[in-house]
Amino acid sequence: MEGGPLLEQWWTEASKTVIPYLNITARFEGPPDQDLLKVKGGRGFPYCTLMDAKGEVIWEVRPSGKDAFAKGVKGATALAKYQAALAKDPENKALKANVGILDFMGRSQREKGSTVADLEELAKAEGVDAEILKEFSSIKKSEQIMGALRNQRRDGGKALLDLARKGVAPDDDDDMATQFWVTVTQAAVNAKDKALATKAVDKFVASAKGKPFEERAAEFGADLKKKIAAIPDDDKAKDDDKAKDGDKAKDGDK
Repeated sequence: MEGGPLLEQWWTEASKTVIPYLNITARFEGPPDQDLLKVKGGRGFPYCTLMDAKGEVIWEVRPSGKDAFAKGVKGATALAKYQAALAKDPENKALKANVGILDFMGRSQREKGSTVADLEELAKAEGVDAEILKEFSSIKKSEQIMGALRNQRRDGGKALLDLARKGVAPDDDDDMATQFWVTVTQAAVNAKDKALATKAVDKFVASAKGKPFEERAAEFGADLKKKIAAIPDDDKAKDDDKAKDGDKAKDGDK
């Protein structure tokens, strides 16, 4: 944080909308709030949160850039607004849904208080904010993808391959895109799905553009393309299978 975003012009402007507080856990005796990370629910660095006047965390925000920070501020502001409204009308189902979904969205390192299934029930209420419902659809997709990514070592990327075949994939600017598409490419190569592997490798290489590992991704992508080129085309594969079946039939007649 102190060596990156905090030195950029966008932060100078963004910081005017909040009261900034930078805590550095140095493990020295004397400095205040050395346990603040743990107290506020953080598990790793950098940990950037938006808190209310009481010091309660409302939203965990990515401090990586202007747009990410602005999105966090917008979400925190909406959550605070709906929490205040719900406090006045605690039985309002639409407000419960708005608060529940926004609270889920605002938690990254902190433990989530609800599951996606819980939120799906809440989202059935009439009057739920349309923009929040749209965000919830993205959440459900992200949860599916993250679950498949977590299981890739166990299933060899099969779950990711299934998602890609159904058209479920992260947005191009999503941080998960690179890992998603490289794993799908490898799984598609193993499954001899040439069409999907060809699409996936291009998405993988494109997702790395402008990132520190762009060159390595391009080199790995070139290696993957060689493996893809070696996969028989669908028509040729079918002809080969028919030929093998014919040979087996001839052997059986002998």
